[in-house]
Amino acid sequence: MKKNNNIGIQEMVQHSKFSIQGMKMLFVLLFVSIGLNSYSQTSPVFAGEDKYVFFDKTVGRVDVELGKTDTNDDVYYRWEVYSQSEDGSCFIDNDLLSNPTVSIFAMGEYVFECTKVSKYGHKKEYVVVNATSRVNILDVKPKSSECFIHGSTLTRDNFEIVTQPSGCEEHVEIKEGTDVLNGKMNTIWPFYMHEVKFQALDEDGEYYDSKITCDIPVINEQKSIDRNDLFGESEIPAAVEENVDNVANAVGCINRLHCLSDPATILPPPLYMLVYDVSDGGNSTVNSFTFIKTFVDVIGILPASIGFKYNSKFEGVGFNFLCDNGNIYPEIYYKGLLEAELSVSMDATLGVFYGVRLDASGTYGQKFIVGDGEEHILDTRSSSLKIPAKQDPYLYLGLTVSLLSPSIISATAGFQLESHGNTYVNVNKLMKSDTVLCPDCKDILETGIETDGFDIHLYLKLATTVMSLQTSEYKYLLF
Repeated sequence: MKKNNNIGIQEMVQHSKFSIQGMKMLFVLLFVSIGLNSYSQTSPVFAGEDKYVFFDKTVGRVDVELGKTDTNDDVYYRWEVYSQSEDGSCFIDNDLLSNPTVSIFAMGEYVFECTKVSKYGHKKEYVVVNATSRVNILDVKPKSSECFIHGSTLTRDNFEIVTQPSGCEEHVEIKEGTDVLNGKMNTIWPFYMHEVKFQALDEDGEYYDSKITCDIPVINEQKSIDRNDLFGESEIPAAVEENVDNVANAVGCINRLHCLSDPATILPPPLYMLVYDVSDGGNSTVNSFTFIKTFVDVIGILPASIGFKYNSKFEGVGFNFLCDNGNIYPEIYYKGLLEAELSVSMDATLGVFYGVRLDASGTYGQKFIVGDGEEHILDTRSSSLKIPAKQDPYLYLGLTVSLLSPSIISATAGFQLESHGNTYVNVNKLMKSDTVLCPDCKDILETGIETDGFDIHLYLKLATTVMSLQTSEYKYLLF
């Protein structure tokens, strides 16, 4: 009897559950039979969007959630299979939920009908579920954090892949032959575009060639572009300019750095026309100029001399391409030392007194030095790029006492005033786009030479000469 009582209780519980669901169905049928059309047409779609789902033949089943979650107690739903392919097979776990799960057991197209009933009336919507074993590639693009280096091998993880059905990236492969970055660089630029091809799984479990491809920029970090290499090139290739940050500015920068080693850039045009261009370095001196000689004749001073020392040991200036967080940028390098000095000197004999000759001399000059002979790497992303430099003026005034001639026996005493500035080349000011790869230096007006303060030193200079064979010099700092 106890066992029979338990059975009776279970039957009553089951009957009670059935009765509750039956009552809900009566309400659904009641509202459907009334056929009210007052339901708001602006309400959100409750059946959900059409879906493509991947049907794995090895599993033989795929579960799909339909509809949307609805927690309202006064809203009722009813789901039905509206249509399916001839050999289709599916099962809805609970057709009275707002978001039931349907299990699909065969590939094909399934159309589900959802009836929603509320105090506003009833409405029917339809959702289509395509269960397929074919993966279609909709779009491929490189991940934002990826940069591609010549000689490396690509993987699927290098790309963001959009598939239909969604989430099937694991069934996409890079086509053999396009997975290794070994393209040819036909120009001086360490850069080329590489076409990546893809394959995806089809209905038969085989991989087919997708029409979707992806072009990616590839660089060779080991190859540099010297400025001399740019000769013969008319412009920056479009693909380089589109994919490399600040490349036009980098070209402008190395052009301006190169121009610093040209005497025409350093000297004012009137002076450059009058000095000798010494290509191998050394002294270039002109003892008389037309305009200087005219000036000297007027004021009655002996002819002056202008000296120009120039020595350029720039062994290379250029750039190479680097990757950083998916972006390609140029890195500028230079190696060398530029030394130049321009001076104007005047000598005058004051007279001979008791066999002793007295001469006065004066010199004004300026030293200009760029670099230190070492190789330097400049990060074009930095906002504070500097190259050490010197631009130091000096002034000397002295008297020479000699017997018969300064070259026989003489003694010289004078004061030299020197200025030493904290000078540098502001590379950021040189980072200006050049549309022409190798312009004339005369077109570059700004060199970016800057000085942050300076020190002034006053020296006492002493010198003695005996028979032009031995000269002793002494220099003492006064302040």
